[in-house]
Amino acid sequence: MGIVQCKGPCKGKEEVGDVAGDEPLSPQKEAIAVDDASISEAQLSLLESTWTAAKGLGVETVGVLLFKNIFTAAPEALALFSFKDEADLYESVTLKAHGVKVVTTVDVAVSTLRDLPALVPVLQELALKHVGYGVLAAHYPVVGAALIKTLKDGLGEAWTSEVEAAWLKVWGLISSTMIAATTKEPESEPVVVAETPAAETPAAETDELGEKHFKLVEDTWKTAAGLGVETVGVLLFKNIFTAAPEALALFPFKDEKDLYESSSLKGHGVKVVTTVDVAVSKLRDLPTLVPVLQELALKHVGYGVLPAHYPVVGGALIKTLKDGLGEAWTAEVEAAWLKVWGLISSTMLGAVESKAA
Repeated sequence: MGIVQCKGPCKGKEEVGDVAGDEPLSPQKEAIAVDDASISEAQLSLLESTWTAAKGLGVETVGVLLFKNIFTAAPEALALFSFKDEADLYESVTLKAHGVKVVTTVDVAVSTLRDLPALVPVLQELALKHVGYGVLAAHYPVVGAALIKTLKDGLGEAWTSEVEAAWLKVWGLISSTMIAATTKEPESEPVVVAETPAAETPAAETDELGEKHFKLVEDTWKTAAGLGVETVGVLLFKNIFTAAPEALALFPFKDEKDLYESSSLKGHGVKVVTTVDVAVSKLRDLPTLVPVLQELALKHVGYGVLPAHYPVVGGALIKTLKDGLGEAWTAEVEAAWLKVWGLISSTMLGAVESKAA
């Protein structure tokens, strides 16, 4: 989507819980076929009218709001951009120009929705171009959720459940088409979003982790856990669904009325927090931790967990900790947690990729 421009490379078992639903999901389609997009005339009209209204706020304004929402959902993503060190970030000329490019891309997609045979190759070409910028399948749900939030905030009362359903459907079409284009290119090796090139095994990653990181993570996790495992679990799910509302559909408690009072959601949250607790407790014993994470990753493939879900959960975890710790959340603490999450997610994703190879 014209969003990532990297400078340099981008890049005895405890019982651990499930991050996805308790029942395996049906495999997702690799792409939404042109004749199976199921976008109705009414939805096309909603998309066009609401997009016209959103653009009325100003293309630059929408672009800046979009980036604010991306960095709120996934603060670690800022490190990928050329404007990451600018003091007044959202007044940055570079960020604003980049935002205009992204909004223009959405505009092209909306304007061509009635001519999918023309739109699909445009999206495919755009996706392949952005592989060179370090764009991964994992970036699409973050950007999609940020786009939905931007439109929702900008449209106010004009944002209805019907409008949201239409936008979720069109984003599904756009993202699945672009992701499918990149996965069909065997010569394009994925670039892992990290501060340094990813290693084939987690061992090289640990060189970046030192005693100060272990201590910061252990101490802050102890404080966060003191808020209550169930409380932290519920907050984590709130942040996941705020960043990616479409993710709710993956869970067995998706239809419960009082969602965050749901015993099913709370139980699930406890499992996830317990998983993090196991990971933190084993950071100094990676030979024990790595196979636990690898087995957990392979188990979750059956639940429908995709690489795209990892940055959403990571961003939600960071926000949960940041909100829970308050003033105790410092730049050093954030850096330590981002390194630890990088280790956890890269280990799990590596296991899935090795299994698929």
